[in-house]
Amino acid sequence: MDKDDRFGTETLAPLRDQQVPPLDVSIERAMAIGRRRVGIRRAAAGAAVAAGVLAMGGAVFAVGHRPPSASVPQPDVPPAQAPVQCRVSRLPAPKGADHATATAVAPSGRFVGGATLGSEETGENGAALLWDAGQLRTIEIEGRSATPLGVNDDGVVVGGVTRNHKLAAWVFRDGHAEILPGLPGHDNMFATGVNARGDIVGVAGGPGDVNKAVLWPAGEPGEIRTLPAPGSAGAMGISADGVVVGYANDRPYVWSAAGAARELPGGAEGTALGIAGDWVYGTSGPSADDGNFGSALKDAPHSGGRPARWSLSRNRLETLPGTHPAAITASGAMVGLTAKPERNAVVFRDRPPANLPPLSDRPVPSVVNAASVDGRTVAGEQPGERDTIPLLWRCS
Repeated sequence: MDKDDRFGTETLAPLRDQQVPPLDVSIERAMAIGRRRVGIRRAAAGAAVAAGVLAMGGAVFAVGHRPPSASVPQPDVPPAQAPVQCRVSRLPAPKGADHATATAVAPSGRFVGGATLGSEETGENGAALLWDAGQLRTIEIEGRSATPLGVNDDGVVVGGVTRNHKLAAWVFRDGHAEILPGLPGHDNMFATGVNARGDIVGVAGGPGDVNKAVLWPAGEPGEIRTLPAPGSAGAMGISADGVVVGYANDRPYVWSAAGAARELPGGAEGTALGIAGDWVYGTSGPSADDGNFGSALKDAPHSGGRPARWSLSRNRLETLPGTHPAAITASGAMVGLTAKPERNAVVFRDRPPANLPPLSDRPVPSVVNAASVDGRTVAGEQPGERDTIPLLWRCS
């Protein structure tokens, strides 16, 4: 096995369709979009033409793609806006780290979380990273493959780490990291998001492939709560005002700040992966796109399904053919990748979408993992045969 194949094997651990988080869940998910299939990377060589898409109010439709069915609401066409302008820069990485990525962005864009590669199989520990206005620090956490999945504007970071062949949820605050309380009978825990108050949400992997959506409330240190839900459930994101999104019983779900739960519109299998203000993104129904990447970081049942977004106030679903969103903003705009034949990192803010500039002329497209709440700060990576570079885009 050559170095490239070894790296692909390490980063493509089978999280997809797993309801209990598997071993070494973290960095491989952070890098999964760009390298989920070796063939995609090789087929991208020389690709320079952007995929033809139209973005309308944040929802994106491929040119020439079969339009959505009449049962799916069509987004309104916004007035013309000034084109999005973005600048890319390379985030500093620890000395000697060949593979690093940026995985989370604070709502304001000041703080960015990331990680270097770690694996129990290879003996590499990896490291959790935090950039404060571009300045790097390493987060010290015992274990392997510690990966940030959420960060707030106070620099509080949350994620998961592999310890003794199991996952543990962790939080970094006040200058040090600690393991969050576990849920009895659930061996695998990971935290997926944190809001301005410091409330943390995540997933507790339990026996029989039955997970629990969990909340660590900021006002009750040392406590963990389960969110009411039918079947197996997971919490994948939390808004500033405490609204939680995720999945329950194989359907996209939302929990109000008061804890009331309901299924999101669509009537199909799926999951809600993130929230900003009134807007939620995730999946609803099976994907029609061959080679769908699904969610890079916050893997959940059916996270590789048909991309969608919801307006909570209107209780409305819109499907997003031709896209692979990685984050949503408070205005409903998104960042992510266009679908086949080329995968281009883009901002879906207005019409047409803006391609995010690459750091170099590498044949492999850049990968987007997270964005600020206004979409002006976008984080991800640029994969390569020998290294993976953490990237930051600043957009106007």
